[in-house]
Amino acid sequence: MVLNGTLNKKRADFYCLCCCKHCYWKARTTMVTIDSLTDEEVVARIKAGEVDLFEILVHRYQNRLVNYIYRMINQKDTAMELCQEVFLKVFKSLKQYNPEYKFTTWIHRIASNATIDWIRKKKLPTYSMESAVNEDTPTLEHQLKSTALNPQESLEMSQLKSRIMIAIDELPIIYKELILLRHINHLSYDDIAKAVDLPLGTVKNRIFRGREMLKSALAEELKRRSHG
Repeated sequence: MVLNGTLNKKRADFYCLCCCKHCYWKARTTMVTIDSLTDEEVVARIKAGEVDLFEILVHRYQNRLVNYIYRMINQKDTAMELCQEVFLKVFKSLKQYNPEYKFTTWIHRIASNATIDWIRKKKLPTYSMESAVNEDTPTLEHQLKSTALNPQESLEMSQLKSRIMIAIDELPIIYKELILLRHINHLSYDDIAKAVDLPLGTVKNRIFRGREMLKSALAEELKRRSHG
């Protein structure tokens, strides 16, 4: 009887282990499957009743939106609060979302509108820069891409990036927003135009002028690095 009891216990433990492994791999497979869904597919399933999947969208966009808003207003706590408001608006507006358009464009438009509205209410000051720049000055992107990665130059790269972000913070808001969407959030020109509801030509022109302002503000730094 003792032997049978021991065998039965081992058999039960074995079945339990098998069930746990099955549940683990099933859950893991489900997670992988969900993570492989596009934003538009996730939204479709949320609309169909799987509201818990909204966490997937929060996970994908939270850091990106917080960083974008923070760069716009320079207030970390407020940026996080605004980001939560953006997600609330997104959740409430999902029924109006048109899947023919990219979700990333749609959510950035909501974030952009919320941030601009907050700035207007607070009447935050913006600062201008001289737009003149020598055409022979190497472009900002070229300067960054051509930098080697030895320890000394890595330190200089870090310092340059810090100066660039400071310069971006000082851009007039109409240029700052587009520069952030293009170079921090990596949206295409078309997606930016849709996100901020501006003609494509206007977006390209403002991004070009914003870059020129940055090059002008960083001219001495770029010149020093080019003569290394």
